[in-house]
Amino acid sequence: MSVKRNLPGTGELIAGRTAICLLPVFLMTLSACTGLVPTDSGEGDSAVAEYAPDAGYHVLTAEISLVRREYMAATREFLNAANMSEDPALAQRTTEIALEYGLDGYAFQGARRWLVLDPENSALHYTLAVLYLRRSQLSLAFTHLSTALGPVADRDVDDYQAMVEAFGQESDAVGVTTLFARVVAQNLEIDQSLDTERLNLFLTAAALRSGQYDLALESAWSAGVGGEQAIQVELLIARAMVASGDVQTGLDLMAELAERNSLVPVRLEYIRLLAATGREGFATIELERLVRESGERNDIVFSRALINLNAGNYNPARRDFTGLMRRGFSIYECLFYLGQIAVKQHDDEAAIRYFNRVGAGSMQLPAQIQAAQAYSRMGDTDAGLLRLDQFAESHPKLAFSVLEIRGQILLMANRYGEALQEFDAALVYKPRSVSSRIGKATALEFMGRYQDAIILLQDVVANAPANAIALNALGYTLTNRTRRHRAGYRYIRRAYELAPSNPAIMDSMAWSLFKRGEAEKARFMLEQAYKLLVDPEIAAHLGEVLWSLGDPDQASEIWNESLKANPDSRPLNETMDRYLN
Repeated sequence: MSVKRNLPGTGELIAGRTAICLLPVFLMTLSACTGLVPTDSGEGDSAVAEYAPDAGYHVLTAEISLVRREYMAATREFLNAANMSEDPALAQRTTEIALEYGLDGYAFQGARRWLVLDPENSALHYTLAVLYLRRSQLSLAFTHLSTALGPVADRDVDDYQAMVEAFGQESDAVGVTTLFARVVAQNLEIDQSLDTERLNLFLTAAALRSGQYDLALESAWSAGVGGEQAIQVELLIARAMVASGDVQTGLDLMAELAERNSLVPVRLEYIRLLAATGREGFATIELERLVRESGERNDIVFSRALINLNAGNYNPARRDFTGLMRRGFSIYECLFYLGQIAVKQHDDEAAIRYFNRVGAGSMQLPAQIQAAQAYSRMGDTDAGLLRLDQFAESHPKLAFSVLEIRGQILLMANRYGEALQEFDAALVYKPRSVSSRIGKATALEFMGRYQDAIILLQDVVANAPANAIALNALGYTLTNRTRRHRAGYRYIRRAYELAPSNPAIMDSMAWSLFKRGEAEKARFMLEQAYKLLVDPEIAAHLGEVLWSLGDPDQASEIWNESLKANPDSRPLNETMDRYLN
């Protein structure tokens, strides 16, 4: 059963399971229990009674749809019932079911009805804040977030913790950071030192996730290093320094903190930072020292395995992950990383076996993605797509994500018409999704429908003017597919200002510079981007720039190396055809 035909799949709610018991009775006594209301047709006693379904009818129809695992139909019926009912609990349930299955459009309609019926409900305002964030309407998101938090003078740490929990999983990291920064500014209106400290910690973490490293450093310092969260503050300052480019200062701060605190998690954080900045030798020395002092604790061995994996030391990494599994530690994560080792060693069959055993947890969806990609590398894209389809059937809450992933895989397989269908199906779930609309625009572009792609991206940017990914997509398309290089550069420059460490945006910025005749600047930026993300399109651009600068041998070497891992990459193949054939 295709995801597209039955959006989404399985996983009954409690209400759905209850409806299983009620179903036989319901079918036998439909007219008695649904609340159908007889109406007068105006033709006297001989008139045939007509019935208008009321809220109860729609609720029961929704429950039957839940039993049948037709979640989109169920949500529509709940929404019909909520619009006919004065019960805020029904509007709330409608909204929550829609959110649970990723149906943002229906969730928004349910929340608007909920707002009419229960305007003071703080959970409602958190929900609307999240939904407006997903629609890139940050001002309205902030209005509802402020209402949910209540008056500034009455807020406490628990309120801010609830805010973090509400937004912690949202993909728009820049938007979340913007909202948190505005809340911090609100908080500064009164003197609440504890709240200010915690709030700045939350803002620092959000800014690090969104790549706004200067803001992360500023907010970390604002939290202060003498408060209750002193260790956490220093950790965040060190991370922010490293991320912003002041690597040695950040590492020195982290080393001092690790020396002052014998806590294993603090020392492991220092070791991870050493490894992340290319100092694997020093990281190994510190790990061996930690093992001598604390023994082969599971968390220490896990960190050692990750460091070896990232350093390309696959055999010791495999031994550690396998040993951890035998001890029952983070089994699914270990399976995922063992699958990654198999991918690195070009054993896709073994990788698929590992990924298919990841049965739960945060790595389950990434494992399915990697398995599908492994099938594609083996020349059986359809097998990978089928596995994703089956996964969506079993995990209906992830159906939207699966549709986007299927679209991306089809794009990489040069099956653009099918990719377009997947992104359209995803947009039924989330009509304002920036990522799905960009995916659709990419499919349109590859199909040669450049103007349609540009019009769509312009609309995305109009609705999400501070979204760096959308700005980059529009700017790159204008630069690459039209002669409007100056306009393209303006969009890319704005994206780069918002997310200067994003390798895809760095690639676009470099390509725009190259188109403007600044090849040397483009080369430097592309080399930095390629270090951050080994991507075939970046490889294509870097090789072309190197060729233009008189280094065809290095260009060919980069292209050929990338082609081994990405034989179907359209940008890479097109570039190589132009220069080598």
